[in-house]
Amino acid sequence: MVLGIVAVCLIPVGCCCSIGELAAIPVGILAIVFGVRARNTIRAGNGALAGDGKALSGIIMGGIATGIALILGALILLFFGLSLAMPFKGFPSPTP
Repeated sequence: MVLGIVAVCLIPVGCCCSIGELAAIPVGILAIVFGVRARNTIRAGNGALAGDGKALSGIIMGGIATGIALILGALILLFFGLSLAMPFKGFPSPTP
């Protein structure tokens, strides 16, 4: 659950400097992996362990953070790719 929250909190940082997407994607994936592992461990405990809801919230938050970070990363790459692809013709010179 904590990794999912951290991944979601890194997304606004990524909007400012586009580094947050690079950090939010692996943290979100780790939240999903650890959440699935925790749910499997809890289910194997036959009721002796608690925290299934926290594991599920980590999976959901990690999935949301990873999805949003991938979409924002693609939009940033598209924006910068299109802006760099446009030819720069220089500044127009005034004609008398």
